[in-house]
Amino acid sequence: MTPSALCIADVRYGTVFDKNTMGCEHVMNETYADYNGKYLKIRKAIHEAGFDEFCQAGSVNRFHKMNIVAESAILGKRFWFCVDGGYNVKDELHITIRHLNANAPDERVSCMTQEDMADWINGIRNQIAAAKAEIKEE
Repeated sequence: MTPSALCIADVRYGTVFDKNTMGCEHVMNETYADYNGKYLKIRKAIHEAGFDEFCQAGSVNRFHKMNIVAESAILGKRFWFCVDGGYNVKDELHITIRHLNANAPDERVSCMTQEDMADWINGIRNQIAAAKAEIKEE
């Protein structure tokens, strides 16, 4: 997967993808949209999870408040961490998981709070760490 396949530039919200950089993580760390200071627990968990690449997908707006796509080659999965909302509507937090190596349907996990989503991401981090340790043993 190339970074350009994951990243979509939107200068209005500070998400800039420079095709000369090596990947989305560089963009995420340097010019990452701050979501007006919201979703810090989720963003922190994503940064610490050990994904190969991750970035904001599309632009941030009232209805799609956060949409971060991340990929783990070692797990063979792509993840979307989303916060959707609208006018006078409670935020809906969810994770969508796509298996890259299988023709399986996407999985969707609904989360009640930021802490709940961060816990799921920490579980993914543990899966990544276990897979890396297993490869290291071989």
